[in-house]
Amino acid sequence: MAAGEPAWGEPATFSALIGQAAGLADQPALAIWAGHPDQTIDEGDSPSSTRDQGTASEAWGLAGPASPPLTVAEAVAQALAHHPRLEEARAGLAASRARVRQAQAAFWPSVVAAADYEEKDLPLSALGMGPLLRGPLTPPRLHSVVWRRGAGFRMPLWRGGRDQAALAAARLEQRGQEFALAEVETDLTALTIEAYIEVEKARELVQSAEEHEAATRAQLDRIARTVEAGLAVKYDRLQIEVRLEAARETRLVARHALETARTALNLARGAAPDAPVSTRPIVAFPLATGTLDELTADLLARHSGLQQARQRAAEARQLERWERAGHRPEATLQGSLSNYGADHPPRERGWTVTGTIEWKLFDGGWQQARVEEARQKRRQAEAAVADLERELRAALEKAWLAQESARQRLAVTRKGLELASEQMRLADIQREAGYLTVVDLLDKQAELTQARVAMIGARYDTYLSALALWRLTGRLSPDLVAAIDQAEP
Repeated sequence: MAAGEPAWGEPATFSALIGQAAGLADQPALAIWAGHPDQTIDEGDSPSSTRDQGTASEAWGLAGPASPPLTVAEAVAQALAHHPRLEEARAGLAASRARVRQAQAAFWPSVVAAADYEEKDLPLSALGMGPLLRGPLTPPRLHSVVWRRGAGFRMPLWRGGRDQAALAAARLEQRGQEFALAEVETDLTALTIEAYIEVEKARELVQSAEEHEAATRAQLDRIARTVEAGLAVKYDRLQIEVRLEAARETRLVARHALETARTALNLARGAAPDAPVSTRPIVAFPLATGTLDELTADLLARHSGLQQARQRAAEARQLERWERAGHRPEATLQGSLSNYGADHPPRERGWTVTGTIEWKLFDGGWQQARVEEARQKRRQAEAAVADLERELRAALEKAWLAQESARQRLAVTRKGLELASEQMRLADIQREAGYLTVVDLLDKQAELTQARVAMIGARYDTYLSALALWRLTGRLSPDLVAAIDQAEP
């Protein structure tokens, strides 16, 4: 584990570290960006990497003078501060700690204080005395008053190991709840970062669609002037108008996608769905480096969901031990020290001590049925661990292949964008020289837009696949969240 990285078994520190990371966005970039440029994906040649995002954001109410851009660390900190799933997980952890204290209390004696008042008025027949046993001076009835005041105790000496098994199970449950809290925090962190990435992706697609629409409208204005001058036919104008309508539709679809992504980000960070939010461009994202075997080792050792499943299996084994101990004898010691008397307050001291050994001989198979139930639950929990491990291995391999594929696709789309940009530049020259029609020029413009969209998709797919790998391998740390904001364009 790297220095400064939180231990996922101690999830209580994660929220605090994220809160600290939220204030690091304006500090100098981490060494990872300067020392390992091959380990990051940056916007590089992206046509919209340094553009102002005001057009798309202002059109949909996503930015404003009173709404500074939200950093990734700030969004994650808000999610970890306000999401109701965290409160549920924290309450579960607190309940498990209380159950540990309950299990520990079984090893201590229980002490009680008591005060009794007993008054009886009974016929002699109630005591089993018939007429032959009664003497001439025997009263027909007996009347008694007894006051008692004192203290008693009860201590289990041996319960067949049930108390030890119950305490071990309670501690394992507490550990499992700690991993459950870490799992919720990790899920919320990954969900928030993913929503943030989707907002930025949608924003760039809106910008690309707006640029394509603006270029098409400029060509329409140009062809309108040439038609008025008699240098072009109306058919060319109709073709451009059709393409302009298609560009407008694409822009509307992109803006709706941006609105949907914004709503998802607000829900992830615990804000109102329609709350205004402005994000900062993600100029780089660290890749999850290492071979598939190395990443698998990290997954098996650090994935909080898998750790939680293992704790449940261990808890089930302890509960099976607890049920098996029900066949063993139990020894208990109890006693009391009291004052007795016919008048109040009682003054005559007396004490009792009782030792008890109980061994269940027959209960109709009830205890054995409980043992069998616990055994099957233990097998179920162990099978769940094996099944989850298999699913996580498959998900890891899929994410690793997706990252490798996205990296290769990003390299290809960058070359494609360079080619489309050069073709567009030449098409402008040829159009001015009269070698190309305006429709041919629009075809080149459409190819350039498609190349931009392809590269945007490939770049953000690389971000998302890397995020999935960080999530699966248990390395989605506050340092990583801060590093996303600290990257410099």
